[in-house]
Amino acid sequence: MRDSTLKYKEQYQKRVANYNSRGMAEEPKPKALFDRKDDKTSEEPYTIENALQEAFDMIKEHNERLLEERRK
Repeated sequence: MRDSTLKYKEQYQKRVANYNSRGMAEEPKPKALFDRKDDKTSEEPYTIENALQEAFDMIKEHNERLLEERRK
């Protein structure tokens, strides 16, 4: 058991050394939810009213486009 633990530790250290030799910089991770809050754009909350309004707007635009095509 001890030999396998030592082998694992040696292999792990080799992998870490190989990774570090590549010179890859680690990306900073957000430390808390507070950091992620700044990244979000100001979006309206999802509600039934907003979803219905988007659907009605899409239908209206589509109908206007169809009317324009018929006029041509």
